[in-house]
Amino acid sequence: MPKEIYAVLGTSADYSLLAGTGTETTIGVALTPGKGVVKRGTIIQRGEDGLYAPAKTGEMANGECAVLISDNDTGNEASGVAGSAAAYKTGRFIASALILAEEGELTAADLLELRRQGIVTDGDGETINNEVSGD
Repeated sequence: MPKEIYAVLGTSADYSLLAGTGTETTIGVALTPGKGVVKRGTIIQRGEDGLYAPAKTGEMANGECAVLISDNDTGNEASGVAGSAAAYKTGRFIASALILAEEGELTAADLLELRRQGIVTDGDGETINNEVSGD
């Protein structure tokens, strides 16, 4: 993502997605057409058709997840061509920099599933219950 060429002296903007380097891995993905501009930092999820679309809270276990590295325009036509994009498959991310498909926040279950997939959040003071329940 290109940074602004001109800036106001004495101010700064944080473009970071990663909370730490050296743990991230990248992959190439095909994005579902018709989703408009998908912003950098969006958590995307692989669907049954093999294409990635922005993920919704509460549904992280429904497919492999990744985090977009840069903005991508998927167009407005659902019947368009799937565009390719680069994404982080794993890494340690700043939680407040991550974006979902809809308004909402990552739940504890989302965070636990993302962690299982190698996407770890950091820096927001959240606590995650790692206890496994069930039969």
